[in-house]
Amino acid sequence: MMRKSILRNRCALGALTLAMGVAPGLAHAQDAADEVDPKSVIVVTGSYIRGTPEDAAVPVDVYSSADLAQNGVSSPLEFIKDLPEVGSVLGDSNQFSTNAQGNQGFGSINLRNLGPTRTLVLFNGRRTLTAPGAVGGGFGDTNAIPLFALDRVEILKDGAAATYGSDAIAGVANFITKKGFEGVEIQGDYDFIKGSDNNYTASILVGQNFGDLNIMAGFGWQHRSELPSTARDYGFQPYDVNPAAWSALATPGAFIVPGVGLRPDVG
Repeated sequence: MMRKSILRNRCALGALTLAMGVAPGLAHAQDAADEVDPKSVIVVTGSYIRGTPEDAAVPVDVYSSADLAQNGVSSPLEFIKDLPEVGSVLGDSNQFSTNAQGNQGFGSINLRNLGPTRTLVLFNGRRTLTAPGAVGGGFGDTNAIPLFALDRVEILKDGAAATYGSDAIAGVANFITKKGFEGVEIQGDYDFIKGSDNNYTASILVGQNFGDLNIMAGFGWQHRSELPSTARDYGFQPYDVNPAAWSALATPGAFIVPGVGLRPDVG
């Protein structure tokens, strides 16, 4: 009986030694499996939970700077107007609209047509400057976004009020700049537009790495010329072709002046 007991103790001791030798290897393999490339993980716009687009609870559309350049987008307004989930927005000056006159120079984004004040505009995950609220303002100014310095744009087309507050009821637009940019990048474009003095943009972006520190600075200029509605035949049809255009509610409106006839409202 004593011999059998000793043999059993030896077997148990050997099994324990084997387990101790294998356990560190298994733990190391588990750690390696848990390691994820930081570049492959993103912070989903509209949520504080880290993950990837595939397993995100809420879909997020991501537009890279290469996508914008391929589509010829030269301003945030052009990008926003191309989004199918966006309603009417400000950005183009319109002398026939009182609201637009009060917000000249400012741009908005109106996700799901719930209003620009219900769409949160983020810049690198932080709230941006808002347009004055005196004349329909209080929204994030997209014209202040440096398009030439962007790496990508993330659009959340669902409400994120639980995360950000009531200004994210319609969704979130997060404009994210380049990280670790080094070098000099010069861009420019010119648009030939019939009936105007044409549009053009120019920008320069400079970046330098100093160890773990990256400094990036840029300057951009955008010029948009006036385009009168009378420069397009479809926008200024005669009365017998389009009677609806000859009214005070049209753009431009028109009035009957006694002794003169029909005259467009250009004031």
